[in-house]
Amino acid sequence: MTDPQTDLQYGPNPTSQGIRGYQNLPGDKVDVINGVKLAEEDLAAVWGRVERLAYTDPRWLAIARTHFQEGFSALVRSIAQPADPFARAFADNQQDEAEGTIPRR
Repeated sequence: MTDPQTDLQYGPNPTSQGIRGYQNLPGDKVDVINGVKLAEEDLAAVWGRVERLAYTDPRWLAIARTHFQEGFSALVRSIAQPADPFARAFADNQQDEAEGTIPRR
């Protein structure tokens, strides 16, 4: 299901920057995101140095890597604020519950 308002804002195709679901980002946001990406690369280099140590626990290294990746992804999303397709699905479900077409949770 599409939302005409969202389609006007985000469009059905990728932005001129090539990212589907995102608005065209102004230069200041792009600069901040690029700064976040540089910090991510720096942290990845630290993680890589720790990984090479013989006495590290590989399970915790994997957990740290996953959390770092999730954190940086969330940080970029907080800046870029992409469209959230799940929000529309949730709103549709709420409406269907209110109308009684699906049972309440």
